[in-house]
Amino acid sequence: MTQKADILLRSTAVFTYPNDRPFDGFVAIRGNRILAVGSGEDTQYIDEHTIVYELGSKLVCPGFVDTHCFFTGYLLTQSGVDLSGYSELPGLLEAAKAYGATLQPGEPVLLGRGVRADLPKPSESQLDALFGGKPVILFLDGTCWMNESARARYAFTPETCWSESYWRLLRDVLGDLAKSVPAYEQYHAMLHARGVTSTKEMGFDDFYGFADALAALENDRKLAMRVHFMSQPVGAPMNLAFGQEMRARFQGDFVRFSGYNQMTDGSISQMEGEMKQPYEGTDILCAKKIDWAGLEKDALA
Repeated sequence: MTQKADILLRSTAVFTYPNDRPFDGFVAIRGNRILAVGSGEDTQYIDEHTIVYELGSKLVCPGFVDTHCFFTGYLLTQSGVDLSGYSELPGLLEAAKAYGATLQPGEPVLLGRGVRADLPKPSESQLDALFGGKPVILFLDGTCWMNESARARYAFTPETCWSESYWRLLRDVLGDLAKSVPAYEQYHAMLHARGVTSTKEMGFDDFYGFADALAALENDRKLAMRVHFMSQPVGAPMNLAFGQEMRARFQGDFVRFSGYNQMTDGSISQMEGEMKQPYEGTDILCAKKIDWAGLEKDALA
């Protein structure tokens, strides 16, 4: 006897392997499993409990796989106070100070985002005085404002305000599980809304403890997306023991460890992309020094 579907999708644009074009057909679903995909008659999968969606020409296809996700980068775009609505510096600083008063004593840094690039930049000592020496980082396009306390704690500068440089900051932000875990669930909802059902997630070093959060989410059956996470050595050399531990730990349906991410070049705009011929007017093939011997050693290990 043919199983009946809980949901049946009908569309003139169903796409699935091995077809190279969408076709007029249906997808029958029961529980969290696909019963059948096909064209032609679908009534054998329908009973009085089946919900049928008539989707017209809307595309029905397998979920997308995003192969280079960076949750910690997304997390920073959601963290701290939104300052994008302030066109004058005094109002912006007052809003940041008011937000700082809401932080818990153990929160190590005050973050802000969306600062307008045309605002005058306060000095680091001004920010120290205004915020009582608490580390403060306010992000604007491509750079950030920070005080001396933040520079001392996180060891980067406004001139090196990119992910690999502020890994210490990511460690603190990701480690605040009361905020990072709900943000991670929101992040998955955002990806789901765009048709993504599986990700390869970049995590610096040992993912700063967030692997424990992934394990808890999987154990509590709160993940509806497959996650293959990688370790990108940034603050320390490749940790092979960590990878072996993660590979053994994650053997379920939703979370797996998939290896290491190593950078072998950089941005073409900074002449760091590896070229066969030199950049015009130079003898530079790649301005970034790559430890090829170290990469070979890591790969063999």
